[in-house]
Amino acid sequence: MPVRTIIRKIMKGGSPEVLKAGHPFLRTKAEAVSLNDINTPAFLKIVKSMNAVFDSPLHSVLGLAAAQISHPVQLIAYQITDTQLIKEKNLPGPVARTFIVNPVMTILDKLPSAKWKAEYEFCESIPNYSGLVRRADHVHVTGFGLDGNSITVNAKGILARIIQHEMDHMEGILFIDKMERQSLRHDNYIDQFEMFKR
Repeated sequence: MPVRTIIRKIMKGGSPEVLKAGHPFLRTKAEAVSLNDINTPAFLKIVKSMNAVFDSPLHSVLGLAAAQISHPVQLIAYQITDTQLIKEKNLPGPVARTFIVNPVMTILDKLPSAKWKAEYEFCESIPNYSGLVRRADHVHVTGFGLDGNSITVNAKGILARIIQHEMDHMEGILFIDKMERQSLRHDNYIDQFEMFKR
């Protein structure tokens, strides 16, 4: 994105605030959305705000829960468009932005949770920090799309991790609650102290 466009968006304040750890909404269990409400101006405003976060040059998000922008309702969204990440995770291609209303997740991983893969996770609600979190490698999600039709997602790898992270937000859980002990790190130290990994 051209620098002028980025500056213009910043000057216009083109993105809603993403709540930071400590805000009570991030510790609130999200309420189910009535399907009768998904075409109302109030609900569409939430969707618009979430899209603005994804599109903002101020944020770099793979997933987002409505609670993170002050609306503790059962709505999550995700996308994977970063070419480097797609290559690193051996994905067949980008994952289009997807919204799921009232998502219900089933873990399909056969391994016990203690043996799930631990990877560093980031969160816009805890900026500049990451921590090692164990996640299932395979999940199944059902819910509804923005058109009110049922949606089913069978996710593995990085997408499964993103979805689990966002599902946690709906329960008022942050990654710092689940991360491996003493694994929190500041962005300044990424890849600098790998020799100290346990």
